[in-house]
Amino acid sequence: MGEYDDLLVEAYRGELLGEAFFAGLAEHCDDASRRDKLLVLARVESHTASQLRPLVDAAGIDVGDPGVPARDGRELASASAAQAWPVLLEGLRSALPAFLDKFLRLQAIARDPKDRVLADLVAHEQAIDRFAAEELDGHGDRSLAVLHAHLARAGATPVG
Repeated sequence: MGEYDDLLVEAYRGELLGEAFFAGLAEHCDDASRRDKLLVLARVESHTASQLRPLVDAAGIDVGDPGVPARDGRELASASAAQAWPVLLEGLRSALPAFLDKFLRLQAIARDPKDRVLADLVAHEQAIDRFAAEELDGHGDRSLAVLHAHLARAGATPVG
């Protein structure tokens, strides 16, 4: 596989892991507001994965067992569930730049750098970062709106 294929598979598998991670955290969360936010984060990851899958299929790439990243995400959630909310958000924000760099590289080397799916891949990472920043700045009332706006722009079915 070439660099494009490697980055595409990594992005797809990462979205599957992220969906399971956020959903797993929600299962462990006693705070209803935070649980709802975690479920919307899981929806963002799920939607992004579903948008990437046709690109993976079109490239003829075998991504292996999709259950593996989901299992890894649930295990990471279990290991992270006891973290205080600000610590979890700071950890998330510190991890995002490396993913964003890879997504930008994937977009840059794609046959069509303006591909909507790849633009949404980049945008979803930026939305998650803005969500976490709003939460950390004490603007929980605005943080969820960032995620809902991203999902609407990305054409996802609204979250109930």
